[in-house]
Amino acid sequence: MIQSASSSLVSPGQTDLVLYTRTVILSFLERSGIPSEPTKFDQSFYNDCCEEGIRRGYPMDGKYSVRTFLPGGVVIATTAYEHLLNRETKILIALFTACAIYLDDTSSRDIGSVYLFNQRFLRGRKQGDKVLDAFAELLLDLASGYNQVASNIIITSL
Repeated sequence: MIQSASSSLVSPGQTDLVLYTRTVILSFLERSGIPSEPTKFDQSFYNDCCEEGIRRGYPMDGKYSVRTFLPGGVVIATTAYEHLLNRETKILIALFTACAIYLDDTSSRDIGSVYLFNQRFLRGRKQGDKVLDAFAELLLDLASGYNQVASNIIITSL
């Protein structure tokens, strides 16, 4: 249990995990004297990412689609990579991150697909999952946004 700024005790059993996590982080930032501001969501950038996903033929509709996980990718690309000037590279990062989040989410319901991802990727085989196929295609296209050494490091870090 933690004590929030309002002196009420919060535990995971009393509220959902997201609220609990948010409370822990905000409490830490407050005690550390680090200001916390809400992240602004860049709707225009999100729209551009959706257009690029559609252009690439990625699954963009339904529960298990790139679009479902794209908001997380957009926030990462526009905050952690704000310093990058090339918008196309940021879009690539947003799509990559959305697919990586999907991969992580998939592991909780279909560990087999995740377990076989690298083996199938290295052999150039289909993943048996449209979003994982999109992720594999995106990995092959990393050289368009990064030099060869950087793209190799990204791919081999998976």
